[in-house]
Amino acid sequence: MSQPAQDDLGNVVHVARNDPAPGGLGPTHGPALRDLTEEPAVRIRIARGEASVVVGGDAKVLIHAPGRGAAPIGLRGPVTFARKDQVWRIVDASRQVREFRGEQLDVGPGPDGLTKVGDRQYPGRIALREANGDDGLDVVNTVGMESYLPGVLQRELFPSWDPAAFRAQAIAARSYALWELRRSRLRGRPYDLESTTASQAYVGVASNPKASDAVRATRGQVLAFEGHVVPAFYSSSHGGLGADGHLVFPGRSPDIAPLHGFNQGDVDKASNRHRWQASRSADDLARRLRAWGQANRNPMARLRGPIRGVSVAQTNAAGRHLAYYVDDAAGVRFLIPADRLRHAANFTLNPANPRDNTIGSPGDLAKLSADNTLYSGHFTPVVRDGTVFFTEGHGYGHGVGMSQFGAQGMAQAGRSHEQIVRYFYPGAEVRKLYP
Repeated sequence: MSQPAQDDLGNVVHVARNDPAPGGLGPTHGPALRDLTEEPAVRIRIARGEASVVVGGDAKVLIHAPGRGAAPIGLRGPVTFARKDQVWRIVDASRQVREFRGEQLDVGPGPDGLTKVGDRQYPGRIALREANGDDGLDVVNTVGMESYLPGVLQRELFPSWDPAAFRAQAIAARSYALWELRRSRLRGRPYDLESTTASQAYVGVASNPKASDAVRATRGQVLAFEGHVVPAFYSSSHGGLGADGHLVFPGRSPDIAPLHGFNQGDVDKASNRHRWQASRSADDLARRLRAWGQANRNPMARLRGPIRGVSVAQTNAAGRHLAYYVDDAAGVRFLIPADRLRHAANFTLNPANPRDNTIGSPGDLAKLSADNTLYSGHFTPVVRDGTVFFTEGHGYGHGVGMSQFGAQGMAQAGRSHEQIVRYFYPGAEVRKLYP
């Protein structure tokens, strides 16, 4: 937590900075091109802190349990796995119960190379792990990079989009995954990526042939800059104004030319969030910012409502807003990065999470309607008569790297996938790492 500072007017400022990278890594470049000569395996956490998980459908489930040697245990599915008091409890289709100790169980894959977890099929191997030493379990899917990517493209893009947009997304997603893989290995984490937008969305086996075709057509291809893979961030749309990676993700993203924001015009105008506006009562906004601050141990926890003012504090060379001042009812000014303000303003409470009960009532901070949601960190704020208006909003997401709607717009205009990624990552080149 930062110490108060003063702005140009002498007002007290509490700086609500972006959090540094966990583990103290500092900004992390992508892996060196020379170190990547064959397809890597990636580990994706597809479930987190679950009380129980159902595996296998009606297929036979093979379990590699600790202390059982090389021979797996075969059970008739569906098989339910739960973990409590450091003990695995396994119930098969006949309701027979087995218990094991140990941190991890490995499951499958079946004869077709797939494993069903919940209602989805996954390629590769499945590991069930303890969730941070607590009751509950995490599920990690280990799979080759090229088998992983179709499940990303199916979730990240609309199925009707052009093949060139899918191929551009394949190159960006492969590059991003390699960067995350290197970061996770440096941190000693038991997984490399999440299956959600915390990393990049992933559905397991893809059914859309465009996704599989795009991955095959770009196999091994990545974005490269100065001998390293580019961490190719992307988001839905930028509204014409790109953000800078090292400013949106300080302590994570390197400060390199391909991740500097620039004015992209109306390339993603087809997005229904190319321009947007929202409004919120000054009291509701204050409660969400304060609750977000409490949940994230941020200076915003000390904010007193209602909000008296919101103003732009900093912009980048493209004109995208980087940070805002927020003035509370006590006259204290907070400086907060733009994308953090977006997340804080949209903060909701999850009634299933006991930690939230110390912050407030879920009914007070319920899910926002579409008209009240902030879709990006770029907007023009106006506070009037107890209401905060967010006008001239641009885009949907953090705004770094490729605009997915922009990629589709360029594909429809006849641009190739290589032209698309070179446009959104200026200075980067497409390189093939492995056959």
